[in-house]
Amino acid sequence: MEAVVRGDIEKELQVDQVFISLTKSYLCSHVSETKQLKIVQQDSFMTDDIKVYTENGYAVVVGEVQAVKERIAFIQKSLSTWKELPIVEKQFKLVEEEFSQEICAHCPEVKIHRGNAMIILEGPDKEVQSGATKLDELSKKVKEKRVKLPTDLINFITFSGAISKYQTRFEQRLRNPVSLEVGSDLVLSSLSSDALDEAEAAVQRDLSVATVQLQGAAAVPPDLDRVKEIMIRAKNEENSGELRVDVSFIPGPSGTTVTKVRLVGYSQIVNKLKEVLHDYQMNQVGTQEVLNLPHPELVDCFDKFLALIGMKQNKVTLKASHSPYPCVLVSGPRCLVQEAQQALISALASLTSDTLVLDGPGSQRYFQTEGKESKELVESSCQILIREQKTRSIRSPRSLTPRPSITRRRSSTVGSVVVNKTSLEIKLGSLEEEQVNVLVVPMLNRQLTSTKIGKCLLKRAGNVIQSKFDSVAANCSLAPGDVLQIDGPPSLGCSKLFFIECSPWDGVRGQSVQALANGLKKCLDLCVQQRFSSVAFPVIGPGIVLKFPLSEAIQVLTENIRQFGLSASSGSLSTMQIVIKPDYPDSAQCYHDVHRHLSSNMYQGGQGIFRSLTSDLDDITMTVGGGVKLQLVFGDITNETTDVVVNTTDFTNFHNGG
Repeated sequence: MEAVVRGDIEKELQVDQVFISLTKSYLCSHVSETKQLKIVQQDSFMTDDIKVYTENGYAVVVGEVQAVKERIAFIQKSLSTWKELPIVEKQFKLVEEEFSQEICAHCPEVKIHRGNAMIILEGPDKEVQSGATKLDELSKKVKEKRVKLPTDLINFITFSGAISKYQTRFEQRLRNPVSLEVGSDLVLSSLSSDALDEAEAAVQRDLSVATVQLQGAAAVPPDLDRVKEIMIRAKNEENSGELRVDVSFIPGPSGTTVTKVRLVGYSQIVNKLKEVLHDYQMNQVGTQEVLNLPHPELVDCFDKFLALIGMKQNKVTLKASHSPYPCVLVSGPRCLVQEAQQALISALASLTSDTLVLDGPGSQRYFQTEGKESKELVESSCQILIREQKTRSIRSPRSLTPRPSITRRRSSTVGSVVVNKTSLEIKLGSLEEEQVNVLVVPMLNRQLTSTKIGKCLLKRAGNVIQSKFDSVAANCSLAPGDVLQIDGPPSLGCSKLFFIECSPWDGVRGQSVQALANGLKKCLDLCVQQRFSSVAFPVIGPGIVLKFPLSEAIQVLTENIRQFGLSASSGSLSTMQIVIKPDYPDSAQCYHDVHRHLSSNMYQGGQGIFRSLTSDLDDITMTVGGGVKLQLVFGDITNETTDVVVNTTDFTNFHNGG
């Protein structure tokens, strides 16, 4: 029994060993794919080493391991897989280089074909699938950048062919390709952020939009027609080979003489056409500028002044005028006008003047006859101008009683260095009659006729000033101390009117004094900012509306004038007038106090802060027959210190009659 059992076990082990040897030496491969199934069923596929067993669309290839593997590999290679991948041409170009490198390195059997909006991969199935996955990964890595550009520039890029031009340029110069698309914005796409930044910088640098406003005569026909002709010709020359720039003309709002020129295109060409416009406006279009004259007497001798400073009128015309204020009109090509203006401003800034009063009845006649040659000799040798002033008309001093110590009219009486070149004048008359750049007027609650001065202005200028005032006042809110500006109407001798919003007297420490001081300071600052040469102030406050004490009103005005003098920033402001209406009961007192305050303010720390102080009531002195000196003084005869006082009376009403 034992021998039989032992023999059976040995047989089983031998059988197992045979099966183990067979499984190691032979391989069974299952084939179910239709195309592969057709190949293995062919007689040529089977050999002595390989057998094929089929059943119901299913096949098993059996044979030695190495032989089966080779035959299966042959089948897979002989049957290529095709896979269509939808992708637009522009996007594929962004990833093409990197994708091709990946396929070459990892899927060498795969071929790439281009179709209509698609890429076709052909090759072994696994490699094709791997290639498709890689293409999808690269496509998702594409970055996008939107660049905001003006609509005009977007349109230019669309119609000029700039997109293809930049596409080619970026392919050649950038490490990673960049695509451009135009919609409401310019859209840049690339695998590289650095490439996107470089592309954006190139577009922003190369393309631009410029708007040039035509000025003066260039904005209206016939100069505008000439500008259009020049610009269209220049545009056509630049666009002879390709669209490089576009030019359009934009009219201004209805009723205005404003025209703008829009230039769109490559920056180099845009800048070139801007220079064409600039050159035309500067050198071919005429313009006229107004330059204030600091000394009114220059108007009548302006030609001599030009000869004095050696300035010639070639292509620029210089015309001096008294209206609406002493000024010179500079006309000609813009660039030459600007040069002439600067030369005149420099010359006028260095100009000084003095008025010399000569006693004697024949002094004026002498310089008009035999002394004329001597005067002209002094002028030429000393490089100065000497002008004889016409006899000054004196206004009636009916209700005034000025003191006898009034300063003589001598316009450069300050003996030390003058900080401020402004001259002060005390005028007797009505503010609305003054011929200055600026009139300063008080008002209450934004009403033109809220003060007596406003009513006088309305009477003089009529509805024109009321209309100007209302149109400005309707569009602004004013607090006490604020200033409302309007242009001066033709019936007034000023360019501007500054209305100070005031408030009625509320005590020395109240807000009304501060508001008036703020308003006066703003008016002086505006005169300097707007380069005016003369301004006239009334004494604001002591009327029935604002009810300031006269002394407080004068103190506020003269203190602001003093502070202005100390600032040493008068700019072009050469004349400051204080106008006193002569027919008020307190006019005399007003005159005395204003004169006293201003006289005391002429010097500060031993230094003159104003050029001069003059008055309509300066003394007049002349020599009459027999060498007797006759002096006409405006004042109170009881204050005179002469040997004899002559007066009239009827001896009946002695105290009140004369």
